[in-house]
Amino acid sequence: MPHIICGAKNCAYNRESTCGLPDVHVAGHLAKKPESTCCADFCTDPRCVAPHPSEFARVECAAEFCRHNADGKCDAGSIDIGGCRAECSEETECDTFIKRK
Repeated sequence: MPHIICGAKNCAYNRESTCGLPDVHVAGHLAKKPESTCCADFCTDPRCVAPHPSEFARVECAAEFCRHNADGKCDAGSIDIGGCRAECSEETECDTFIKRK
């Protein structure tokens, strides 16, 4: 499971720059650059409660063109989710995304 570093400070699941979800979903089916990906789980609703903060999570990845995508799972050792001022999912991104050659 990748180490999660979450820069989305406004996300209700963010706990001291880690994600409180056991499973994280990165969207961006046809993404060819980080800006075309996003954290599909981003939530600003206070009712979104992180079940257990953890530095590690299973990462489902829809970004088919990412080097780290292995059959829909992220195989990077660590991922960075960017979006320090994000107010919605589309304003986040997977900064670990690297386009496949």
